[in-house]
Amino acid sequence: MAEIGHPAKTRIDLTISVVHHRDKKFLEKCLDSILKETKNITFEIFVVDNCSNDKIPELLKEKYSGVKLIRNDKIEGFAKNHNKVLEKAEGKYVAVLNNDIVLLDNTLDKLVGYLKNHPQLGGVACKVYVGNNSALSTPAKKFFTPTNVFLDTFFGVSGLRKIFPKSIFLQEIPFGKINPEKICNNVISMSGCCMVMKKKAVEDIGLFDESFFLYLEDTDLFYRLRKKGWLIGYYPKASVFHYGCSSIKSFSKTQRKLYEKSFNRFFYKHYGQKAVVLYKLLTLLIAIPVYFHSLYLEKRNRTSRSGGDGTVHPNGVKQ
Repeated sequence: MAEIGHPAKTRIDLTISVVHHRDKKFLEKCLDSILKETKNITFEIFVVDNCSNDKIPELLKEKYSGVKLIRNDKIEGFAKNHNKVLEKAEGKYVAVLNNDIVLLDNTLDKLVGYLKNHPQLGGVACKVYVGNNSALSTPAKKFFTPTNVFLDTFFGVSGLRKIFPKSIFLQEIPFGKINPEKICNNVISMSGCCMVMKKKAVEDIGLFDESFFLYLEDTDLFYRLRKKGWLIGYYPKASVFHYGCSSIKSFSKTQRKLYEKSFNRFFYKHYGQKAVVLYKLLTLLIAIPVYFHSLYLEKRNRTSRSGGDGTVHPNGVKQ
């Protein structure tokens, strides 16, 4: 039987880090699933309250008394929040979770067990489902570079992937994607909403890089694990449901800026300034035609509403 906490002289198996931003119903589902689906290992749970207004201390005291709370006095990024837990972790393994996931069928038991049986692995991730019960993303076997990020974006915004849905080149080539149903111990990048790592591997490479406020901090960590000789595993027999990505339809302007900033930071850190310049130039190659296409669509819609003479009539009806 799993237990939260541990005797003073016995090291526990797993430290679980969950960062909460808003909407405590997701946090409750996440914590409930951890307690229900984690049965064969000892563990501790930390919740980082990232300046929410959800009365998290009262919630934990009332329903989850064994959960440890860290409260922020200002909003912090993904990396810094989870680092606060990793610095306090007592487990031999550490799990980094989004607060809007639900564990399915003993996920953490399976991931910890998989790491125990594979000494070459520094971390492992699981299959992720979204609203339509399809896989959120497939693991990749290539690191982000300006060129493959450009190709991946271009194949998406150009509509080529929809036109040729069975094309291996269009669907898989940029990042070397693998079958999401197959176990793989040589992946580079994957969804970081649920990942388990060996504590000694984290100690070997250091914590999350806090210069990444949001996006790519997990990819950066995977990159550093690989450079130190650790492999990354993907174990699809363990899975989670991710509510957040099923409800996000597009980036806000703020999210887009953070996304671009993280890519610039990642490329500069690992490839140098030339890679940043190349990435910006390739991004422009996409942005310019997309911009003019949006202007064309706007003009066409305006002409359609005006009846073709450039004058907008009441209720869009030609007089």
